[in-house]
Amino acid sequence: MSITSFAKVPDKFDLETDILIVGTGGAGLSAAVSARQSGFERILVIDKAEVIGGNTLISSGLFNAVDPQRQKPLGIEDSYELFESQILKEGDNLNDAPLVKAFSHKATETLHWLESLGMQFKPEVEEGYGTLFPRCHIPIEPHGSGYIKVLSDYLIKNNVPIKRNCRLTQIYREPENGKVIGCEVIDQGIKRPIKVNRALFLGAGGFAQNDTMCALCDPRLKGLPSTNRPEANGDALQAAISAGASFKNLEFIECIPGKLPGRSERTVLHLFVGQMIWINREGKRFVAEDSRRDVLRESLLSLPERSCFAIVDKKGFDFLDKEHQEAINRGLARNEVYKANSLEELARSMNTPAQATVETVERYNQFVENGKDTDFGKKSLLHKISVPPFYACAQAMNRHYCAGGIRINSKTEVLDFSGAPIPKLYAGGEITTGVHGSNRLGGNAIAEAMVFGREFGLTLKEKQA
Repeated sequence: MSITSFAKVPDKFDLETDILIVGTGGAGLSAAVSARQSGFERILVIDKAEVIGGNTLISSGLFNAVDPQRQKPLGIEDSYELFESQILKEGDNLNDAPLVKAFSHKATETLHWLESLGMQFKPEVEEGYGTLFPRCHIPIEPHGSGYIKVLSDYLIKNNVPIKRNCRLTQIYREPENGKVIGCEVIDQGIKRPIKVNRALFLGAGGFAQNDTMCALCDPRLKGLPSTNRPEANGDALQAAISAGASFKNLEFIECIPGKLPGRSERTVLHLFVGQMIWINREGKRFVAEDSRRDVLRESLLSLPERSCFAIVDKKGFDFLDKEHQEAINRGLARNEVYKANSLEELARSMNTPAQATVETVERYNQFVENGKDTDFGKKSLLHKISVPPFYACAQAMNRHYCAGGIRINSKTEVLDFSGAPIPKLYAGGEITTGVHGSNRLGGNAIAEAMVFGREFGLTLKEKQA
């Protein structure tokens, strides 16, 4: 496709800014803060939604980073090299190795950068669902709300405007040299061209709410619910591809346990794999709960009902944050979550065979005591499920995260199909690809968004020097 076939540049623009940032999730807000810290003043942030925060706001909030200060007192030996090797291995080496190296090494300094802005994490680290290693930092504030608060507070204090209900539709490039010159948005229902002088950063997330796109990439996922906010439909991704951005790995759409089709709210008991088990409708475990996310997806989708039950005890429930606990209590009121003082009673509520359910939990507790799961090889055998009350909820796979997207380099520059950077076009977070390969480690999404959002500002500063 030649540059002259791209969207026609308008004769005049309604608005003008030096830096335009699309999206107010972790990537977009980090990019805006970093650009402002790098000395840039004419910055505009837009988001198609009324409420800022993107999927970061409703995420688990887990942030992966090598952190000896927290890990060593817990007896956890970690390193950048180990982190990097795990990302590559679990992504089946379909990752972009330079991006993985940049991410794994910069996650730690990005963690400290967030803390310098006021972000607070618990003193311990954990192994979360699909993380495969205990390097998850857990925010004090529930879900991803803490990230959005500290980043947006900084922007408010530094007079960086955020325009809501403003959706990107087209990207304009100069016919002569291919530089991005601006974009078209629909602002409060009105089409407006915006001129962008220095940089356009795309931090608008993926397309897990777009049933058509997901079904084209993986037909098995058609009709599945999504954990994403409704706005995650791939508008910005499509605009970038139309403007000549190259892409790959769109077929790798990550699913995680969530609500059954037709239910209004997702309840979470599976988040910390050392605290829970999965059982099928026969009351039996069927997979190592700390497996790769794609392995867990395939195992659950292969069950006849394509759903299972997650079980925790009082310790597992108490370890969840307040908002997850409140959602579980709402689920109890709707009879979508079960609570019982005995495993037999819990099994009756789930309509699973009581004897098989009790035997499964008792066998698992023996694995915890012995330190070895001889059935499925689960390694995260942290806690028995033994302290009443016990909790359970039915879970089906929900479309969650798109590992594919537009290609970038470690400076967040978007690449065309020849591998060359598109001048003045940058991106970070879920709209991009390269870090995760075929399979994303849990806890890497928030970290990736923040790392490359921050890197955008540092890149602009370096280019200006």
